[in-house]
Amino acid sequence: MDEETISYIKRIKGGFEINEETLAVDIIKSVGQGGNYLKENHTVEHIRKEYWRPIIFNRDSYTVWKEKDSKSLLDKARELKEHIMKNHQIDYVNPDVEKEIDYIVKKAKNDLLK
Repeated sequence: MDEETISYIKRIKGGFEINEETLAVDIIKSVGQGGNYLKENHTVEHIRKEYWRPIIFNRDSYTVWKEKDSKSLLDKARELKEHIMKNHQIDYVNPDVEKEIDYIVKKAKNDLLK
């Protein structure tokens, strides 16, 4: 669940481009309150860049959630954890880089103990 929250926070921290194009005041005026913005070309062009989609958090109504799978957030988090534990591939550090890191740590310890 932390991973999902962090992902969302990163999206928010990334900021939003705000200019005449992204604000689309002309479209807001033409579609109006209660109108359908999803069928507007402007929405289609911009939604993928701005939209954040959760993996385990659920945005469905209670009725839809109940009809689908009714899994709790904790159940979904456990399933995702199991998937990650089973499929994650570790990217090992290059041995030369590892030696350099060891050298830096050893030197720092020696310098601190003087």
